[in-house]
Amino acid sequence: MREMDSIDHPAMVRVRGAWFYAIGATATFILDYPAYDPSYVPGRYGVVFRDGLDVVTPADGFRFLHALGDGVAAFDEIRDVVAMHGLSRTRPQFLIDFDSALFVSAFFDQALEDEAGPGWSSSYTDPMEAAPAEFQEIWPAFNA
Repeated sequence: MREMDSIDHPAMVRVRGAWFYAIGATATFILDYPAYDPSYVPGRYGVVFRDGLDVVTPADGFRFLHALGDGVAAFDEIRDVVAMHGLSRTRPQFLIDFDSALFVSAFFDQALEDEAGPGWSSSYTDPMEAAPAEFQEIWPAFNA
């Protein structure tokens, strides 16, 4: 996994029963980017966003992980990331569960849960509430 940058946001991602830890810029976790930014033109200025995955559907799990490249870590690597960056910096702000078509955002600055797109169930809440026990052991859910 690459180093976390100051603009990176952490996320939990489940694909076919396996959980991953991922980091990326805010745009990485906007699942329907053209709906979010109607002025967006794919490939403008020679930049290909998320390997051309402009709209992420629940069927795109492995393609999404591939687009994140070295921003993805297997579950057994998470403790190393936490040791390097600390609990608060590494606490996931997003949960993307491709198996359940669930997107959860705790990103306070924009309503990214509204940009999940067709086929997704989405909410603005603490991602740890929907996280598996292994993640909750590292980052417990916030008390309401």
